Amino acid sequence: MAASGSTRPTLPHPSLLPGVDALDPYGAFVALMPDGTGSLAPQGVLGGVSLAVKDLLVFGDRVPCCGLSSIPFHDLGPSSPVVARLVEAGASLAGYTTLTALAYEPSGINHDGTRPLNPWHRDAVCGGSSSGSAVAVAAGLVDLAVGSDTAGSLRIPAQCSGVASWKPTFGLLSLAGVMPLAPSLDCLGFMARDVGLLERVAGLFAPEGQEVKRVAVALDLIDGCEPEIAAMFERTLRLVQLLSIDTDNVAVRPLLALADGPVFQLLQGEACRSFAPLFDQDILPPDLAKRLQKGASVSDADLAQAREVLGGLQEEWSGTLFAGHDCLLLPVMPVTTPTVSSCTQGHPDFAPRHLYALSEFTRFVNGLGWPAVAVPMGLDARGWPMAMQLVGPKGSDRALLSLAKRLQALRGDLDRPVSTSSKHAGKIAS
Repeated sequence: MAASGSTRPTLPHPSLLPGVDALDPYGAFVALMPDGTGSLAPQGVLGGVSLAVKDLLVFGDRVPCCGLSSIPFHDLGPSSPVVARLVEAGASLAGYTTLTALAYEPSGINHDGTRPLNPWHRDAVCGGSSSGSAVAVAAGLVDLAVGSDTAGSLRIPAQCSGVASWKPTFGLLSLAGVMPLAPSLDCLGFMARDVGLLERVAGLFAPEGQEVKRVAVALDLIDGCEPEIAAMFERTLRLVQLLSIDTDNVAVRPLLALADGPVFQLLQGEACRSFAPLFDQDILPPDLAKRLQKGASVSDADLAQAREVLGGLQEEWSGTLFAGHDCLLLPVMPVTTPTVSSCTQGHPDFAPRHLYALSEFTRFVNGLGWPAVAVPMGLDARGWPMAMQLVGPKGSDRALLSLAKRLQALRGDLDRPVSTSSKHAGKIAS
């Protein structure tokens, strides 16, 4: 399906996953179910919904590899109750999706240079670490995907791949059976093209919420954004106002600055501890091991202090920012979706700033435990998707999704690429 006046190229298969080429032309999956776990008959709340799961959790007898190719991760605990609940509600499991190694990279490019192919354009990163989940949904291979988010790993690929995502309130979804990265920040969450489907999923896990009546607008962030992101922000603000929702400009850059240090300490320090048993086994790629071991310099006292600081910020800003507002509106990232070359170390076009910018507006949310919903809100001049995010206080998940659904309806059906052949989606989902 192409937007008026534009065409979408038919992209070649990236040849990343031998053996599933015919069913997975974008390299989104590491394993496909032979027949799914059930039919696609409309039974249950999620009846007829095809499901993909990020390969970092245990479900049934599946032992995940967590982005490290053929290295299985045993001893992650029991089968995920979150995936079990989705299947019980009628979702049909199509397979397990690829991710960046140990979920520790934001662009979707793996340590060996492989990546799922972004269905929008071969030169665009697909976002990480929930890269395969985003691509599977964006390409129309499945309806719904489970991902994880530690510093933006649902919302970043949501923008890059042109899908919607829901990062729940911290602690709302069980992490049983899930690979720990930074436990103080980790969340499971979901991706879909339609926010309405995310609403149906939320009904399984989250209590009903109040309607959003007043929105805080992070206008102070816009000066640091690329012009196309700023223009998208302004268009979205007008749509919010069309819904007769009151808006107020607020300054949130001070909050991002205060949260960044503690979040990075938790991310680096806890990740190092999570994977310390692997260091002596000499099985990690050297560059990944080097990055993880940087967290060894973060002491236990540093981690405790970081948690204390973030807890104080959460309490303070929940009492000010959300005292008179139901949610915060801001872009997912300050930049348009980067190219693969600009995010590939060693490439002449490599721009470290792009890697930092991918999570610049997302990681504070994990540090404060707030829920967030990303929703596509237009295309840049290249025809690549851009997205806004709605952030709210703890427990406001369904209120955020409700507003995102209304915005998506006003925005219209964003032009989305489809698989190279419509029969692929049917084969994977059935």
